Amino acid sequence: MDKQEVNSLKDSIQYLQRLAIEGQSKFLYFLVGLTFAILGLSLQTTRPVTWVTQISWVMLLSSGLVGIFRIESDPKGRMMESYKLTAEYFKLQFKEARIQGRGVEDESTGDPVPVDEAINKQAVWEKMADERVKKIFWEQEWRYKIQMWAFILGVIGLAVDKIFAFN
Repeated sequence: MDKQEVNSLKDSIQYLQRLAIEGQSKFLYFLVGLTFAILGLSLQTTRPVTWVTQISWVMLLSSGLVGIFRIESDPKGRMMESYKLTAEYFKLQFKEARIQGRGVEDESTGDPVPVDEAINKQAVWEKMADERVKKIFWEQEWRYKIQMWAFILGVIGLAVDKIFAFN
């Protein structure tokens, strides 16, 4: 595989990843909007209010709020991912500098820094960011499960209440 094919493949991967992230984000917004629309419509039109309706409202409200928290945490996860990749990039740059016998400067002061120290510092940053990314994405995964189940149970509850007219 030549360099042009490798670059083309990288571009294709990045394009598909961007499409996946955009699609996921659109679905998140859609689901939260749909949840609150169903909840609002039900609040305005349901009479008499039964215990099944009330439980369904709580489920839909929970789903919507958890969805908002998911939307809020998504940029944090992406930012931490970029910090991790940045640390990894600099670590590789510093390793290359060590191989070539070049020095490394401190970004804030411009003073020379031992290359191994700079590599270790980036490795620490990379590890911290990686742990945070894993935690954020684990939280998002659980929020998604809670959001979906609360939404499904809320909609089923409203449908059951309409069908059987619990009083």
